[in-house]
Amino acid sequence: MATEVLPTYQMELWQTHRWQRGARYYICRLEQDLFGRWLVSSEWGGLRVGRRRLREEVYESYELACDRLMQLNRRRLQRQYQRVF
Repeated sequence: MATEVLPTYQMELWQTHRWQRGARYYICRLEQDLFGRWLVSSEWGGLRVGRRRLREEVYESYELACDRLMQLNRRRLQRQYQRVF
């Protein structure tokens, strides 16, 4: 019988970042999928229009996913978005 290795979830490391500029918003989430891999999900769109886009990127380590999240943070700030808490 093969032993099944279950993924370890580290929910305390999951993060959500939100930015807004005028009627535009951008949301990034750092979390794990069902296989324990790290995901950076980006969602953006207009507050008034209701249209949105979504992109997910998969990373094998928390460090790589966190680096990507910080890149997105710098990019949003360069584009004059304000962080929303």
